[in-house]
Amino acid sequence: MVVLAASICTRGGKAVLSRQFREMPRSRIEALLASFPKLADSGTQHTTVEQDNVRFVYQPLDELYMVLITNLQSNILQDIDSLHLFAQVVTSSCKSLDEREILKNAYELLSAFDELVTLGYRENLTISQIKTFLEMESHEERIQEIIARNKELEATEERKRKAKQLEMQRKESARAGRVGGGMPRTPVYPTYTPPTRPTTNDTYDSYEAEKNKTFNKLSAPKGKGMQLGKKSKTTDMFERVRGEMGAEVDDTPLITPTPAHVPEPAAEPRISSTLDRDAIHVVVNEAISAKLSREGALNSLAISGDLNLRISDPSLTKVKLNLTANASHGVQFRTHPNVDKNLFNSSNVIQMSNTTRGFPTNQSVGVLRWRATAQANDTSACPITFTVWINRDADKYNMTVEYELTGGDTLKDVSVIIPYSTSEPVVSSFDASYEVSGDSLEWNIGTVSDDNPSGSFEFEAETNDENDFFPMTVRFSKTSPFIDVDVIGVSLLEEDEEVTFSKEVKSHADKFLIEPFAAPQPQAVRWKPDGQFLAIGWSDGNVRLMGLENNKAAHHIRVGGDSALPPNITHIGWSRNSVGKPQVSPQETDSQPWKKLMSDELGLPGKAASSDLPRELTFLEVDSALPKISPLPTSSAGSGEDALVFTLRTGVEFLFRPFNAEDSDQIFVMVVGTSDGRLHLSIYDSFVIGDFRYTLPSSMYKPGVMQMIQHASHPEISTHSLLLKSSTGEDSTVYLVPMDLPFIPSFPINISLLASKLTTLQKLLRYVKEAQLHMQVEYKNTRELPTRFLRSVEGDLEQATKGPTDIVQALFHTVVTGHAHEPVREWLVDNLAERGHKRWDKAVTSGLENLRCLVHENLLPALERCAIILSRLRGLAQFYDSRDDIGFSVAQISRALDIVACLRMVGHKILLHVMDELELFTAFSTWMRFQIDRLAASSSASDELTEKEATMENSKVLGYIQKYLLQSPMSIFLEDVPEGDYLSNWERAESGTSMLEELTLQFAHQEEGHAYLKAFPNLGFLVECLNSRSNGIFKDIAEAQKRSVRFGQPTKIALASKIARLDSTMCSVETENGVGGLTFTAATAEGRDRELYIFRTSIQVISGISSNIDTAACALSLDEGKIVEVKFLNGDTLVLLVSKQAQASIFTIPVQSHALPYAPYREGNLPNPTPIAILLKGECVTYTLPEDPSFTPIQMDVHEAADARGEVPARVCLFGSNRSSYKVFSFDKPKHADTQPAEAAPSV
Repeated sequence: MVVLAASICTRGGKAVLSRQFREMPRSRIEALLASFPKLADSGTQHTTVEQDNVRFVYQPLDELYMVLITNLQSNILQDIDSLHLFAQVVTSSCKSLDEREILKNAYELLSAFDELVTLGYRENLTISQIKTFLEMESHEERIQEIIARNKELEATEERKRKAKQLEMQRKESARAGRVGGGMPRTPVYPTYTPPTRPTTNDTYDSYEAEKNKTFNKLSAPKGKGMQLGKKSKTTDMFERVRGEMGAEVDDTPLITPTPAHVPEPAAEPRISSTLDRDAIHVVVNEAISAKLSREGALNSLAISGDLNLRISDPSLTKVKLNLTANASHGVQFRTHPNVDKNLFNSSNVIQMSNTTRGFPTNQSVGVLRWRATAQANDTSACPITFTVWINRDADKYNMTVEYELTGGDTLKDVSVIIPYSTSEPVVSSFDASYEVSGDSLEWNIGTVSDDNPSGSFEFEAETNDENDFFPMTVRFSKTSPFIDVDVIGVSLLEEDEEVTFSKEVKSHADKFLIEPFAAPQPQAVRWKPDGQFLAIGWSDGNVRLMGLENNKAAHHIRVGGDSALPPNITHIGWSRNSVGKPQVSPQETDSQPWKKLMSDELGLPGKAASSDLPRELTFLEVDSALPKISPLPTSSAGSGEDALVFTLRTGVEFLFRPFNAEDSDQIFVMVVGTSDGRLHLSIYDSFVIGDFRYTLPSSMYKPGVMQMIQHASHPEISTHSLLLKSSTGEDSTVYLVPMDLPFIPSFPINISLLASKLTTLQKLLRYVKEAQLHMQVEYKNTRELPTRFLRSVEGDLEQATKGPTDIVQALFHTVVTGHAHEPVREWLVDNLAERGHKRWDKAVTSGLENLRCLVHENLLPALERCAIILSRLRGLAQFYDSRDDIGFSVAQISRALDIVACLRMVGHKILLHVMDELELFTAFSTWMRFQIDRLAASSSASDELTEKEATMENSKVLGYIQKYLLQSPMSIFLEDVPEGDYLSNWERAESGTSMLEELTLQFAHQEEGHAYLKAFPNLGFLVECLNSRSNGIFKDIAEAQKRSVRFGQPTKIALASKIARLDSTMCSVETENGVGGLTFTAATAEGRDRELYIFRTSIQVISGISSNIDTAACALSLDEGKIVEVKFLNGDTLVLLVSKQAQASIFTIPVQSHALPYAPYREGNLPNPTPIAILLKGECVTYTLPEDPSFTPIQMDVHEAADARGEVPARVCLFGSNRSSYKVFSFDKPKHADTQPAEAAPSV
């Protein structure tokens, strides 16, 4: 059984508490828990479900789930037993099973989880043993508790004595005052004197009179005096002591309070006040929500506020409020339904619509609300902005948070809460103050004003993902509202008399966040023509190719450069091009004599095609004879984008499919356009040719960059047609630009074969890199736990006054003599014991076995395939050595093969060390368990242990202690190399020397104990060297092909108004000089939804270069209805989606029909539209869609007939206006041109 993680999660899959027992990224666990509720069945008490290569074993805990994530090979009965034990731990540790209680006891639960499972393996413990292990006994703590308890008892006795003395003094003082009436002889103690109420003027006010009555009642003296609020601890303690003393305590005060004389204030105007606020109280509530990027940009800003009125005097309910309400940032005001809206819009006055009614009393009524949204990136509108600077050093991040006051208003109580999930951050520089609490770091800035407009905060922390520190939460308050809303006066409606009022402003930040990099959003989608991949362009500047076997991205193509803010992807074009020479079929003729037919052996019916030996040798594949590449383990996967790509067998087989000779005559070309004018060209899935930027000729030049919005091509033509538009120009103009790719037909090596091998090599290099990372994780697992155990005894040995001072000598002594020194005895019996030995044995054994599998099943087979591909490339380079246009040389390939040989040597050495260490550790583990039992056993068990001692392989035990205990020989291969050695050795490797010879020399130096170059034997260093050399080869080949790419003469296409809809297609035509191309472009203009313009551009292509570009145009119009969408089905048919009186129809137009009046096109001379019914009578086919009031199509896509997976007819897909439904219809073939329009038959 291997438990990957134990988690307590909500019903929605949110982790409340989770502990991982094998190295897994946090994002992986969160993703698994998020998908778990969809699979779980709430109707059972406990069960199991499986997903991918993990198993969920779960049990409901009220509103939560206790979930164990295990691998599929684990024993399900043991899993369920472990689940019950986990659930018992949770229920026994928590009083209630809710999130608050779970988080309150998180430390105890995690400690119990660690006791239950070690490195993924269950410990044989009971619930009582776990509780015993978790109890922390401390002699010092017990002493401190006794001292504290004694101090508390002494303090209680002292309080009683002093309270009794105080009461005696009070009684003596009262008795003396009654007898003599003079000055008391006892000390005078201060007493509380309540403030007197100031007298009012002679003007009668019913409201004030009523309040004065209430005040006089409240001010009457009582025997117990005034009691306000909750009793203090001191008073409560005094009362308790007094109760113990009995009735002898007198309540008579020491001194009778005498009210002080207060002079009468001067007469004031009429007011409406209560004890704490005026009778009319106005509250302005405002919440400021914002989302800031890490770079300081404003992503969104929203302000919501309301004005609340509270009247506590029934005589002041009929009032009106005079406001200042200045509109800014697009604010929208809404008044209460009972408030006169017209009066507010005209005069900014709030009063009841029905003036005979008043506002309700003693209720807070919202009379006005407002909402505002500032424009994105308008940082001046934001009250305060933050910029986060991040520097990474390995797994350590140095982060600086900087703030700046941008709104101008003073902000109070400003603080920033920064979350973290790993070790506590170390603050190195800060303004103001900070606090560390729980899992967050709070930076308390205080007041930010013009006197203190900026500041910074710097800290360091270790984490695997910088997004662990986001989102940061900002808090602040303002004394004035963001939107200028203020109450400038309140007056009575009937008397028109000003009334005093109190006002309170509560403007604060609510969900004011500094966000991490936003999750990328899809911007463009395109299927590969053979349907094997789906290309998705994302907002982070990457095009990810998704396979059909799983949801992992098989390839990542960076098209946005290295900019932190990548451009948007405007369009993806993916097409197929033929690379083989056209096959001329033999013409059958009856004029040839039958003897000539036999002598020439021309193609007769039924005769098999002759074999082409050079072609067969060229496309001979040996990969199919090799074993399949194994998937990498999931338990040691990292956190990168490739971490999980190679963990599923179906995904690995899909990526490493052998090359099919039948595909050698075609190549797939992808063109990606971005908003900054970049044209990214790649072939065969992921082999990048390079980036291009097109600029118009000087005669057509316009400012701004040219963005690709459409792409068209034909398999028989290497020239592609691009539709570009200027980023700053009008949308009524586009430019059709031919892009010539002459390397497709003229490259000396079969471009499909070359691209296939290069792409496979790229995937193998990614696989080798992931295998290396997995090996480092497993090696770390074998060393981490033993190092902790050994560190605990080494300190005791160093402090010992006699005997060995290190663990190697001590264990050698024990093996040879059987005697264990006292530190070793205590370590073996008390610290390590049986439980620790099991953890040690499992950690090392499982880690070494996994490491052996990674080398034998993953690393070495991948390196063999790399060597085969490089050998094939070297043969091609030798054959075409006289040509300089292939892009790579024999020397380049030989250097890469040299590094592959180094990696294979290192892999075999690691494999030998792993097998040797595994054998020696088995003997060492058995001996160590024997020593633990022997030292802890009683005398009666000595005979049995003596028999076991005879089976010990002491030579292997001594070998392990000497070679592997403290430092493994594999450290030179798998541990990190110091940066200085890494850089100096990299320069040595780049100098051109043979890597294999250099590595052999360094191994000799290392074995002899001499100084050696530490980076050369390191597996990670060699993998980086191989990637560097291979990338150089890829770059040179791509550069050779990129040099031949050129752009032809552009054609300007302009309509009278903005282009609303646009589509294009391309077909081939035979010419005298070879094959030419015809590009058809269909467009409609805004405001003219009945008119359609078709442009036909002919391009002559000679040796892959376009020339003689000519454009003709025609204009068509509908009699009724409007054009919703235009799409080309193929080079012959244009499909229109037409809406007519809420009824949708499909029109097909033959664009190459001789009936269409194409006329030469020049800029500004568009032809006049002609009705389609007149021009194409009998050729235009109409398909009436079934009526469906709930479905209104707004978008359309069309597909030709296909037979890749059975016979599929041509079809059209319609997308509904609700953006959640679509329908697919197939095209019917009309039996006769004059037949009535056939209704489309829905296929889905």
